[in-house]
Amino acid sequence: MHLTVTRLTDPTAIQEIAAEWEQLDALSVPRTPFSSPAWNALWWKHYRRQDSFAVDEFFMHAIRAPDGRLIAVAPLFIREYRLLRFVRFRFAQFFGADSSITELRGLVCAPDDQPAAVAALAAFFQGQYRFWDLLRWDGLRASPNGERVHGRVRRATREVSCRTTSFHVHQLGMKCSLD
Repeated sequence: MHLTVTRLTDPTAIQEIAAEWEQLDALSVPRTPFSSPAWNALWWKHYRRQDSFAVDEFFMHAIRAPDGRLIAVAPLFIREYRLLRFVRFRFAQFFGADSSITELRGLVCAPDDQPAAVAALAAFFQGQYRFWDLLRWDGLRASPNGERVHGRVRRATREVSCRTTSFHVHQLGMKCSLD
């Protein structure tokens, strides 16, 4: 199945696809408030950073089947840390990456659709890697047959997952694993 990935460029896009997203959310397992369009819109409104140390950029993606049906939403953002005036570090991650809140994050999709959605997103990101220094896939669940999705994604997107030098990663206390 050939899936289409589209970047949603503005937070108002959440409301534009909200009805489809609600239907998709009903298929999510486990179903939690954290996968709803309302929660994601509120998370962006209240938790995105816009200060002198870090700036967040909206980086959400919709994944559609050939018939146009929404099969997954990837609520992502890019956080740019400004360490010094001329040193910047950017990483992409799923919404809900606030360590002060207990939440589940990752793709919003039916469990059976996650492997195909992850593969489509990884293929789409092959040409997008210049937008970030590190792409964090935290939050991807095991596929319905129990297969670990993390390893497959990291291998499939080796050049996407981490293109920064280990010096930058260690300076920020982050770990970059390329399984």
